[in-house]
Amino acid sequence: MDVLVSKKRWLIISIMFFANMTNSIQWLQYSIVPEIYTEFYQKSYNAISATSLLGSLSMIIMIIPVTFLVELKSTRFVLLLGTVFSFTGAFVKCFAVSPDRYWVLMFGQALAEINVPIVLAIPPKIAANWFPNHELAQAVAISVFGDQLGIALSYLVPFVIKGPVESLGDDYENNWSNASEYGENATLAIDEVSKQIYAVSIFTASISFLSLLFVFFMFKDKPKVKIFSSTLQNKNFDVIAYA
Repeated sequence: MDVLVSKKRWLIISIMFFANMTNSIQWLQYSIVPEIYTEFYQKSYNAISATSLLGSLSMIIMIIPVTFLVELKSTRFVLLLGTVFSFTGAFVKCFAVSPDRYWVLMFGQALAEINVPIVLAIPPKIAANWFPNHELAQAVAISVFGDQLGIALSYLVPFVIKGPVESLGDDYENNWSNASEYGENATLAIDEVSKQIYAVSIFTASISFLSLLFVFFMFKDKPKVKIFSSTLQNKNFDVIAYA
């Protein structure tokens, strides 16, 4: 049987795609170039790698509560809540660009990673609300692909955070922040790396804020008119997609 569909469904799933992408960019933001951050914050490799583990930890702890939240609240409410956490975390990390603010960094990362189970759990519900049965899988695939693209884009970080190449040259040692060995050049190196980290933090916060604006002003929970039937099939699809 032919069904009516809304052209706006592609805008809705694109917003979900963008929200997923901007959040996943933050997942590996620091563990991509651990040697820079370990020296900058004077922390161990494991301490820097812990920033990426927060996403997995959030998924383990929050996935079941988030699944119930998706069923109880509108998709707009849940996605808006997630993007607020993502932007707030990115914003906090803009104030962590100092060697003595590692825990500010971890706090911001923890806030941002709360959004991980949200952006992974909500696409099936959005697809069920907006798309006919034969497009459900396609809609979820587009949305989840944003997660993979965001991870891929995070690998561009080394092109920005190059280390103290201007202060100490391309062959700088791993202990480039050691003032007793490099003297004034160590201070210059820290300042140089600080600017690189800050640039990445501002970019991440900016696109997270843009995602928040998209959700707040343009995202709708469902069409004004129910555009297709087979509700039971869509609910079954939700369960399968969550799994």
